[in-house]
Amino acid sequence: MDSLPPVAEDVTMLAPASPLPAVTPILASKPRAPRRRMLVPLISAAGAALISGAALVSRLPVFASPAGIAVPDLVATQQYSAEMVVRSLALNPQITREYSASVPSGVVFGQTPAPGTQVRGAARVRLLVSMGPEPVDVPSVSDLQQTQAVALLKTHHLKAVVHVEDEIGSSYGMVIGQDIAAGQRRLPGTTVTITVRERPWWWIF
Repeated sequence: MDSLPPVAEDVTMLAPASPLPAVTPILASKPRAPRRRMLVPLISAAGAALISGAALVSRLPVFASPAGIAVPDLVATQQYSAEMVVRSLALNPQITREYSASVPSGVVFGQTPAPGTQVRGAARVRLLVSMGPEPVDVPSVSDLQQTQAVALLKTHHLKAVVHVEDEIGSSYGMVIGQDIAAGQRRLPGTTVTITVRERPWWWIF
């Protein structure tokens, strides 16, 4: 085996380089934004939405309120027809009855509210319905002269029909009876028949 050549003294031997240290790979990751900073805008937006929603709800009763209902003119109509019209408009009729000398029974001759008034649903509409003329008391006409009896009945708005009865006696021309007893109540215009005593035609005394 050949021997290695001698190494010069002025040559410095370099030690073999040490192996490179193991490099640990570092995974690149995107920086995350702080959660608190993202939540603040979200909370602000949600709060604004809630405030806007509350404001809208508070105004809903104004926009959603039903339109007013015009009360129709019901005077001079029959009671039941007027009630049907009122109910068809989702209103409540209230009936009050009074006597009237000029309006037939069962006919409306007054109302509240007045025709054309704007009201809300379920409002009351008061109808004044005629009961016709008020009955009157029949007066007592017995023992009165015929002319007096007829005049008294007339002042009570009653009519008189005279029935003559021949009878021997005294006080001829006096009323001796009436077909409707005194104190009875009758409608104006009712006829009361009165019986008047008259001398028989054949009685000469």
